[in-house]
Amino acid sequence: MLTLVCAAAALAATGCGAPQSSSPSAALADQQQPSARGAVVSSTPVVDLNAKEVADRLAKAGIGTAQIRYGVRAHRIVYRTVDITGRPTTASELVAMPKNDEREL
Repeated sequence: MLTLVCAAAALAATGCGAPQSSSPSAALADQQQPSARGAVVSSTPVVDLNAKEVADRLAKAGIGTAQIRYGVRAHRIVYRTVDITGRPTTASELVAMPKNDEREL
Protein backbone atom coordinates (compact mmCIF):
# COMPACT_ATOMS: atom_id res chain seq x y z
CA MET A 1 0.00 0.00 0.00
CA LEU A 2 2.84 2.42 0.85
CA THR A 3 4.39 1.96 -2.59
CA LEU A 4 1.07 2.62 -4.32
CA VAL A 5 0.41 5.70 -2.20
CA CYS A 6 3.98 6.94 -2.75
CA ALA A 7 3.72 6.51 -6.52
CA ALA A 8 0.35 8.26 -6.61
CA ALA A 9 1.67 10.98 -4.33
CA ALA A 10 4.66 11.52 -6.61
CA LEU A 11 2.44 11.94 -9.67
CA ALA A 12 -0.10 14.17 -8.00
CA ALA A 13 2.34 16.28 -6.01
CA THR A 14 4.27 17.22 -9.13
CA GLY A 15 1.08 18.30 -10.88
CA CYS A 16 0.47 15.26 -13.11
CA GLY A 17 -3.21 14.46 -13.55
CA ALA A 18 -5.28 11.42 -14.37
CA PRO A 19 -6.42 10.91 -17.95
CA GLN A 20 -9.79 12.38 -18.83
CA SER A 21 -12.69 10.19 -19.99
CA SER A 22 -13.19 10.35 -23.75
CA SER A 23 -16.97 10.55 -23.36
CA PRO A 24 -18.13 12.36 -20.20
CA SER A 25 -21.78 12.39 -21.33
CA ALA A 26 -21.76 8.61 -21.85
CA ALA A 27 -20.23 8.10 -18.40
CA LEU A 28 -22.93 10.28 -16.82
CA ALA A 29 -25.67 8.39 -18.63
CA ASP A 30 -24.27 5.06 -17.39
CA GLN A 31 -24.18 6.34 -13.80
CA GLN A 32 -27.91 7.06 -13.80
CA GLN A 33 -28.46 3.30 -13.43
CA PRO A 34 -26.94 2.12 -10.08
CA SER A 35 -25.97 -1.28 -11.52
CA ALA A 36 -24.82 0.09 -14.89
CA ARG A 37 -21.27 -0.10 -16.15
CA GLY A 38 -19.35 2.88 -14.82
CA ALA A 39 -21.65 3.46 -11.82
CA VAL A 40 -19.70 4.49 -8.72
CA VAL A 41 -20.30 2.17 -5.77
CA SER A 42 -18.19 4.06 -3.24
CA SER A 43 -15.48 6.66 -2.77
CA THR A 44 -13.26 6.29 0.29
CA PRO A 45 -10.56 8.79 1.33
CA VAL A 46 -7.19 7.00 1.54
CA VAL A 47 -4.72 9.76 2.31
CA ASP A 48 -4.65 13.55 2.70
CA LEU A 49 -1.09 14.90 2.96
CA ASN A 50 0.50 18.33 2.85
CA ALA A 51 3.65 18.87 0.73
CA LYS A 52 6.02 18.16 3.63
CA GLU A 53 4.26 14.90 4.48
CA VAL A 54 4.44 13.84 0.81
CA ALA A 55 8.17 14.64 0.70
CA ASP A 56 8.79 12.73 3.96
CA ARG A 57 6.99 9.59 2.68
CA LEU A 58 8.69 9.67 -0.70
CA ALA A 59 12.13 10.20 0.86
CA LYS A 60 11.51 7.27 3.21
CA ALA A 61 10.74 5.12 0.14
CA GLY A 62 13.93 6.29 -1.59
CA ILE A 63 12.16 8.49 -4.15
CA GLY A 64 13.55 11.94 -4.97
CA THR A 65 11.63 14.90 -3.54
CA ALA A 66 13.17 17.88 -5.34
CA GLN A 67 10.06 18.56 -7.44
CA ILE A 68 7.43 18.29 -4.69
CA ARG A 69 5.28 21.43 -4.77
CA TYR A 70 1.89 20.30 -3.47
CA GLY A 71 0.21 18.05 -1.00
CA VAL A 72 -1.91 15.19 -2.23
CA ARG A 73 -5.39 13.83 -1.60
CA ALA A 74 -6.19 10.27 -2.70
CA HIS A 75 -9.47 8.32 -2.82
CA ARG A 76 -10.26 4.67 -3.50
CA ILE A 77 -13.07 4.54 -6.05
CA VAL A 78 -15.11 1.32 -6.39
CA TYR A 79 -17.20 1.11 -9.56
CA ARG A 80 -19.19 -1.26 -11.78
CA THR A 81 -17.59 -2.55 -14.97
CA VAL A 82 -17.32 -5.73 -17.06
CA ASP A 83 -14.58 -8.36 -17.11
CA ILE A 84 -12.72 -9.57 -20.21
CA THR A 85 -15.60 -11.90 -21.07
CA GLY A 86 -18.20 -9.12 -20.80
CA ARG A 87 -19.66 -10.28 -17.47
CA PRO A 88 -20.56 -7.59 -14.90
CA THR A 89 -18.03 -7.14 -12.10
CA THR A 90 -16.79 -4.57 -9.62
CA ALA A 91 -13.36 -2.92 -9.79
CA SER A 92 -11.45 -0.25 -7.89
CA GLU A 93 -8.89 2.42 -8.61
CA LEU A 94 -6.80 4.89 -6.66
CA VAL A 95 -7.33 8.50 -7.74
CA ALA A 96 -4.73 10.95 -6.46
CA MET A 97 -4.98 14.70 -6.96
CA PRO A 98 -2.62 17.53 -6.07
CA LYS A 99 -3.86 19.88 -3.37
CA ASN A 100 -3.57 23.30 -4.98
CA ASP A 101 -5.90 26.11 -5.94
CA GLU A 102 -5.12 26.05 -9.67
CA ARG A 103 -8.07 25.06 -11.86
CA GLU A 104 -8.36 24.83 -15.63
CA LEU A 105 -11.53 24.31 -17.62
